[in-house]
Amino acid sequence: MAFALYAVLALSRWNAGLVTSFDLGIFSQSADSYASGRLPVSHIRELSLLGDHFSPIMSVFGVVWLVWSDPRALLLAQAALLALAVAGVAALALRWLRPVQAVAVVVALLLSRGLLAAVLFDVHEVAFAAPLLVVLCWAVATERFRIGLLAAAVLLLVKEDLGLTVGAAGVAWWLFHSRPSVRRAATFVLLGIVGMVVAMATVAHFSPTGASGYLGYFSLGSTHAPAVLADDSGQWFERLAPLVLFASSAMIVGLRSPLAVIAAPTLAWRVLSSNPSYWHIDFHYDVVPTVVAACAAVEGLRRCRWTPRVQWLLIASAALSVVLGATQVAHRASADVVPGPRVHQVDAVAAHLAGGTRVAALNNVGPYLVARHDVYNLSTTSRAPVDYAAFVDRPEWDFLYSMCDRRALLALAGSRGWDVQRSGDVVLVRFPRRMPVPVLCGDRPTGAG
Repeated sequence: MAFALYAVLALSRWNAGLVTSFDLGIFSQSADSYASGRLPVSHIRELSLLGDHFSPIMSVFGVVWLVWSDPRALLLAQAALLALAVAGVAALALRWLRPVQAVAVVVALLLSRGLLAAVLFDVHEVAFAAPLLVVLCWAVATERFRIGLLAAAVLLLVKEDLGLTVGAAGVAWWLFHSRPSVRRAATFVLLGIVGMVVAMATVAHFSPTGASGYLGYFSLGSTHAPAVLADDSGQWFERLAPLVLFASSAMIVGLRSPLAVIAAPTLAWRVLSSNPSYWHIDFHYDVVPTVVAACAAVEGLRRCRWTPRVQWLLIASAALSVVLGATQVAHRASADVVPGPRVHQVDAVAAHLAGGTRVAALNNVGPYLVARHDVYNLSTTSRAPVDYAAFVDRPEWDFLYSMCDRRALLALAGSRGWDVQRSGDVVLVRFPRRMPVPVLCGDRPTGAG
């Protein structure tokens, strides 16, 4: 059921033309690289993805790409991973809780804002963390050291910051099992530290700047002072959104479980970050805390007395979780069960593309071209030489390549006799030679010679 729901929601956005190069196009190029036996490279990002995030586990998507070389294969794979996490929590809940408790926790997770937001925002490597976290939480709570260590080791291959999560699992282990397990708890902490060091060293090696750009979200320029200390703009309420979502997903009673500690690093770096996107609960950032919260809710309910107060907490938290998830579906979901006009329009202009050509595509056009063409990002900051520009002749993603630039490019193409193909709102401009896309509405034209 979970897989069917998530797959339908994800594919409906594809059919409606709502998926984007950031991130579906990027990870499609990553999957294509792995499928070809190469390290992951994204021309949309114009860098080696190991210099962006440490995510060797994405090589699994390379296998998926070999089976079906289409971005929709990744959407289905992500749906399967998130559904697997729901199934894992369901197994724990049915084993440890009363039926009514189990149903409440599983429904709240299935329809949670954290998972639905990820489903409705392309694809991300953090989906691999979801089922692994269920195994890790179960192993920590039931003292399965070897299984927990294995899950933690694989978790380190998902993303560089998850070393902190593994270290927090060591703290949770100690809280559960106390002094007799100090060495085992320390093993998790040490593994997390080693994983972080290796991940950061790898990112620094492959990064053009020699360091992870994401660390800059926690400091202010040359002062290196914590950015959170300078936040005097009244944004603290926005920063608390991830904490509120975590508390509701944990059914409140889960906050008493030591498992809740495992989500602490992820919640902390989001609240303290200077990047406002990290405060929002509209993307993939809540997958880790939401899955941990569900496991903590199961474990917390297992240990607490079934009183009227707990019953009301369970009902209220489950209702809030479902409502938050429903608002996300209402905001982002589509009812398209078959490819709509936008998809057909992109396909129509793509018929004029020769195989292997370089195309600078707007964010909502790129994913539909990436399986057969070398796609770059159409933006004013990219200077990569390309053969074509593909975009929507409407004010969408205007901050990447403005309507002024698009209209000026069409006028330039008309004046110089460049080939222009149009289907509905989708436009394809062929350049006379491989060149950077002209930026015509800046201080002066570039790349138009």
